[in-house]
Amino acid sequence: FWPEMEPLPPGLLDRIGRHRQMVVVFTNVIFDTSQVHANVVYPDMFAWLEDLHQVAAANPETFFVFRAHPDEDRPGKESRESVADWVRQRRLLDLPNVGFYGPADPLSSYELIGRAKMVLVYNSSIGLEASILGVPVLCAGRARYTQVPTVVFPRSQAAYRAQLAEWLVAAAIEVPAEFALNARRLLDFELHHASLD
Repeated sequence: FWPEMEPLPPGLLDRIGRHRQMVVVFTNVIFDTSQVHANVVYPDMFAWLEDLHQVAAANPETFFVFRAHPDEDRPGKESRESVADWVRQRRLLDLPNVGFYGPADPLSSYELIGRAKMVLVYNSSIGLEASILGVPVLCAGRARYTQVPTVVFPRSQAAYRAQLAEWLVAAAIEVPAEFALNARRLLDFELHHASLD
């Protein structure tokens, strides 16, 4: 998506340091979240984001970084309903414990993951990558990888909210070692076996 990724800027590092912990929220492009099979917990990705808006407001000691998918404004594929628009309309950045990075920002998602207590995704593949990196991942939409043990995927909104609340107050989050191994195997099979003749 970008010629290179940029490290986390000093201003962001300062904001991270002023909070007890950081949670990174990776959104997806609307055309990847609109399939019927994805929306089994929430009716759509924006309903999930509405929930997270409330969670962020109720947890001022936690820094929430919302990261829009880089494909959201790719020329010729621009999303008609974007996360950036939702952030502006909901005045999400009025919350002092929230940061937002748009689709054109080459900020390194991997550096964000490396500093995060947990990663929240709808059904984006970055959830699989975060799991490979050993970071706890809470998934809100059915993804191609949720059928195998790779991430935590609650089956209802109530269960999702309860799991997120539990993780936010936990001193540490333990995830099964098999998650990273399964995620690595799945990604290897997808990229190097199933997609090749």
